[in-house]
Amino acid sequence: MGKKNRGHGVAAATRAHVEKVAGPVEPTTVTAETVVTDAGKPSAKAVPGVCRVKAGAKLRGAREAWYQRLLAFNGKPLAEFVADATANPPSMPTKGALAGKGEPPSGWVSWFKRQGLLAVEAPTATPTQPEA
Repeated sequence: MGKKNRGHGVAAATRAHVEKVAGPVEPTTVTAETVVTDAGKPSAKAVPGVCRVKAGAKLRGAREAWYQRLLAFNGKPLAEFVADATANPPSMPTKGALAGKGEPPSGWVSWFKRQGLLAVEAPTATPTQPEA
């Protein structure tokens, strides 16, 4: 293996190619029915949708703690759950790399979706009333 591309990621190579072909790349803002968490930070994510949580699941430990928090946000925007769980996590790992730190809620959202306990519906647009 040669040293030809060592240290250069695909993203850097792709961006350089795009800038060469189309000119400088400027960041754009997309307006949609989503909420952006941590706006202005590299970890900013758009979290669309409304939580629909299936009640009556029997879980234990950390799963139960996250599930109870998720139940409190049934019918509310997913972004509210993510913001709340990031600020005050329902459980904290005691071992491993995340010991004493809050886990990212995205992993728990994904797990609950795979188990069929959470469905994220597209947000409904609120119709505007014409002025009389």
